Amino acid sequence: MSKYDLPRTEEVDLLDGFVTNKKPEPFYYHYLGLINYIIQRAFVRYKFYSKNFMIEEVQQEVFFNLLKYDYDPSRGSLKNWIILISYRTAYRFLKKEGKYTIEYTDDNDSYDIVSNIINKIELDIVSHIHAVELLSIINENLSKLSDIEHLVIKLFYYDGLDSYQTAKCLGKTANSIFVILHRSRSKLKELIKKNHPELFLDTL
Repeated sequence: MSKYDLPRTEEVDLLDGFVTNKKPEPFYYHYLGLINYIIQRAFVRYKFYSKNFMIEEVQQEVFFNLLKYDYDPSRGSLKNWIILISYRTAYRFLKKEGKYTIEYTDDNDSYDIVSNIINKIELDIVSHIHAVELLSIINENLSKLSDIEHLVIKLFYYDGLDSYQTAKCLGKTANSIFVILHRSRSKLKELIKKNHPELFLDTL
């Protein structure tokens, strides 16, 4: 358990002070280190060697997005939501700088990601579906998972981290990552089958 895993009441108090601007500093200073770590991981992943002012720019954008998007406690912990927002913000910045990101990738990258996910969750999808289109469908259904499930799939299959790297990034054990990964794959498979039955050979 990391220092960012707080009881729900403490999370609510920190977030409320930040959102209402009554006491934003405790939230800011408590989560700044986590946000920095996620931004730097994303930059290293895409071999983007930044100046300090660029990291600060992304930091500020993360805090803006934390105000912009409402936190839903039913989807998971505040820490996992902050990690997810931090990753998304960093990737948007990388796109702006002309680097590949998870959400904006070329056909070859799309094919590799899609093939990996489809093989792992054992989906018999028709072969003529375009990789970019299929990646969009996968992303659409990923957003319906809990924050931690969403994050583990992204880090494992999109960013190419192994279970130990993913565990370190999220402050969990490798065993817990295996459990979350198994659960996430099962849920993702059922969501895709439910929301896009036209993709499957046995429904044509």
